[in-house]
Amino acid sequence: MLTCPKCGRKIVDEEAVYCPYCSRPLKTEVTKRTDFPTAGGVLLIIATTICVIAGIMALAVFLVTYQYTYYNGLAGYYSYMPRYVDLFAGFFGILALIYGLAAGILSLKRKKFLHCLIGGLLTVGEGFLIVIAFAQQWPSSWIIGMVFGAPMIILSVAGLLFVSIAKEEFRQ
Repeated sequence: MLTCPKCGRKIVDEEAVYCPYCSRPLKTEVTKRTDFPTAGGVLLIIATTICVIAGIMALAVFLVTYQYTYYNGLAGYYSYMPRYVDLFAGFFGILALIYGLAAGILSLKRKKFLHCLIGGLLTVGEGFLIVIAFAQQWPSSWIIGMVFGAPMIILSVAGLLFVSIAKEEFRQ
């Protein structure tokens, strides 16, 4: 025999979901909270920290090499044109920082699942953009792009996986 937690009356029906007297739910479903959103949020915040460092580096490379000859690693020749991919990578890095940092914080609070995904995807995109931007600079500068881009990509993808696993824990 069940007892209502609100009115205290005895309920004969063992399968009852609501109290027949006061309509209070008898069994509350408890959503299981995991640490996946927390882990995903921390990984996204770390990735966006790397993102801002790489974005500032890309802007600095653009400003320093704007007037100089550079080696186009993908095409295999030297050119006098400024490389706007560095400029784009820098500004995209700032955008990814703002949205990715917000996504990490929202993930820690378990709010706005879609925004967390968008912020993580922007950070992944910035990682690939940094690799491409530095790969075009000098013959050996792709290593710098990999040093900053690969951790950004790996941490962001891991953060996105953790956030996606715990989708049910998020409040819209």
